[in-house]
Amino acid sequence: MFVRSTWVGRIRTVSRGSSPSHWSGDRPAHRGGTFVTTSRLFLTGIAASGRHGANPGEKDQPQDFVVDLDVEVDVASDDIAATADYRTLIQTARDVVAGGSLDLLESLAGEVARAVSRLPRVVTATAIVHKPAAARSSQIEGIAAAATAESQG
Repeated sequence: MFVRSTWVGRIRTVSRGSSPSHWSGDRPAHRGGTFVTTSRLFLTGIAASGRHGANPGEKDQPQDFVVDLDVEVDVASDDIAATADYRTLIQTARDVVAGGSLDLLESLAGEVARAVSRLPRVVTATAIVHKPAAARSSQIEGIAAAATAESQG
């Protein structure tokens, strides 16, 4: 399937149809495509605690993590019930960080992105997971990993 998008401010109109070869201008709806309007939500600085790391002792005690989410949502209307619930997005990220135990920051970012992408109205989710203690021990400003997942339904 071909996906063509046009950005207008912070709202992206996405048209999905079969073939772009016969499109002229910005009128895919006349060629059998449908319009889906999406918007991006940015939730930054989500504090979470979990036991993740590959080095000895990193999983012994919970560590602080910070999650940033970039979530593309289907915008059906201007109704609060027609978008993703911020509280649910935040709690999902925190639950993933608190649950289980992974070695790699990259794997944790992937798990958060996949969990958020399964929520209602979410089209895609990008999770950036920061590990402040790793940055401090390396004497740098930040260490983070990012992953993106698409909704499967």
